[in-house]
Formats: sequence, C-alpha cells, structure tokens
Amino acid sequence: MLAAALLISSAAQAQFSASSLTEYQLGNLPDDEPSDLSNFYGHLDLAWRQNTSSIGLRLESFQSSIDERSYDHLTQRYFEWNDGPFKVRLGNFYTTLGRGLVLRAFELPN
Repeated sequence: MLAAALLISSAAQAQFSASSLTEYQLGNLPDDEPSDLSNFYGHLDLAWRQNTSSIGLRLESFQSSIDERSYDHLTQRYFEWNDGPFKVRLGNFYTTLGRGLVLRAFELPN
C-alpha cells in the first residue's frame, strides 16, 4: 500500500485545494432594530496548481434577515505563473509593498 501511494504521489503533477469559513450571528446590539437579527456568512476558496501555473477563486455568501443586505458573489479570482525569480499574477491579490514599513511602525524594541 505504501509503495502504491508513493508511486501515485510522485506521478501527480497537479494539486487541488479547497477551504471554507462559515460564521453565524444571532441577535443584535442593545436598543437596535430589529432585535432578532440573524446573519449567515460563508466563503469557499478553491485553487488548482499545476507545474508553474495556478488558478483560484473565492465564492462568498451573506444571508441576512434583512433582505437588502444579502448577496452571493464570486469575489476573487486569479491566474498565476511562477517560474524561478519571475512571478506574474492576474486578478485579485494581497501583498506587502516594499519592506512593510507600516506594519513595522508598531514594533517594540527588545
């Protein structure tokens, strides 16, 4: 069994990954209307990687007891090519520009 698993894993050249997050809220702040507010939020991240390329997307859903706040959207999508020192990403992405000096402004000395 172990030898078969090693042969299959060494021949695999693509990887699929999925992750999700789900949150539910019931109730509201005191003295706010409606008093019985309920919200559901969920997102699903999907990614496919093969050799030097990858594609990914995020699906988001927000359902509220107040109908005008509810939505279902494809909120993020990207294509990425990465070959050694070169990396190109088209679509949605997050990154730290420069050396992240804004984040380091709150660093405490020894």
